[in-house]
Amino acid sequence: MFDFVDRCIDRLEGVNRTDLTQDESLKIVASNLLSVIGNNNKTVVVLLTSSILNADFSDFCNKLSSKLPPDYILQWVQNPCFYPEAARQLADCTGVVLLEREGKSKHIALERLIESVNDKNKEIYGFIMV
Repeated sequence: MFDFVDRCIDRLEGVNRTDLTQDESLKIVASNLLSVIGNNNKTVVVLLTSSILNADFSDFCNKLSSKLPPDYILQWVQNPCFYPEAARQLADCTGVVLLEREGKSKHIALERLIESVNDKNKEIYGFIMV
């Protein structure tokens, strides 16, 4: 939530996050997911979705999935507010990660998506800006 504060502090201290490779970035995201979700030796099904209509983050989803243990299943789905199949998958998942893009994501669409996830009593594990 306060990532902007972290970025400002990083700039003041001269920390440059842009030198991370894509592989290193994916490992960090995977590590954060593992620590947030846990799994208690159960299969975990996490939906990755976005408020951006017609977005396709399936490639990102596949790359991230390769950094996680096999009992973590990541599935990319379109916005469940507008796609019935995605809404059905939302009902069957463990939780959700929202993928957003700076300059593309709209606040009102994001609020609707969060409301849709909350209506299904699913946990939002976090947001990823891609």
